[in-house]
Amino acid sequence: MKFYKESARLDWYLKFEELTWVRAWAQVPNDRHFFACGDYMTPEADYSVEPEFLGYTAAAMKVRNDGTVIWYTKFTGT
Repeated sequence: MKFYKESARLDWYLKFEELTWVRAWAQVPNDRHFFACGDYMTPEADYSVEPEFLGYTAAAMKVRNDGTVIWYTKFTGT
């Protein structure tokens, strides 16, 4: 999400259906892009199992400061 600083009005937001958590994001000073990564776990996942045995999808993306997604990629596995 991006808010206007003066009015706290929402400027834009992104919603990824297959992204449960954003784990990290980074932006280089004075750059118009930022990078983010996260993962997705299905609602029916058995969370009592050790994490390394769960199947999940990880994602990484590059986004412009206006909310335009430059690229988005998914990785799946255990």
